[in-house]
Amino acid sequence: APTGSEAPSPPDSTQNQPGLRRELPFSGALALSVGIMAPTAALALNGAGAAANAGRAVPLVFLLGAIGVGFVSYAFIRMSRYVSHAGSMYGFTGVALGPRPALGVGWTLFGTYVMLAATGCAGAAVFVLNLFADIGILGGLGWIPVVIVVYLLAGTIGYGQMRRATRVLLVAEGISIVMVAILFVLIFAKLFAGTAPNH
Repeated sequence: APTGSEAPSPPDSTQNQPGLRRELPFSGALALSVGIMAPTAALALNGAGAAANAGRAVPLVFLLGAIGVGFVSYAFIRMSRYVSHAGSMYGFTGVALGPRPALGVGWTLFGTYVMLAATGCAGAAVFVLNLFADIGILGGLGWIPVVIVVYLLAGTIGYGQMRRATRVLLVAEGISIVMVAILFVLIFAKLFAGTAPNH
């Protein structure tokens, strides 16, 4: 057996341990969560879409939706206490129900991420084209070139370290939230002053 300086060192208890590894600080995780939720896009797009079908019941629709999301988040919290897995619903389903259901959930989750990117870029194109129309430039521009530019921009920001992407998300969404808050103040000021459009 080796002796002295040749003796093997005791194994490091922190190596080869199963579990997740922290890649983002709390601010980065918060920025990623806020960026994926896109609260400013939800305010600008979801309310108008729901109002076309639900009318004045939009607050009730959003309340019911929040309750449903709360149940889903509670399920995530409970599962995270027992399962340490980066695969989201794929990992949870694999542990709880087995590999075959997890395969279906995994492909569904993949489709969700693909469609989330597509709808996010399409929503950005809507905002950009509305901005161009308001300031009177590039009137004949279609939405496909804008989507391609947004895809390339998002890919450039997201390529490499995740910390850089979360910083961009935090700054951009923070500016958006501040602007929406200012808009809310102006809307309520006009309502209380009786100077809102169409009385």
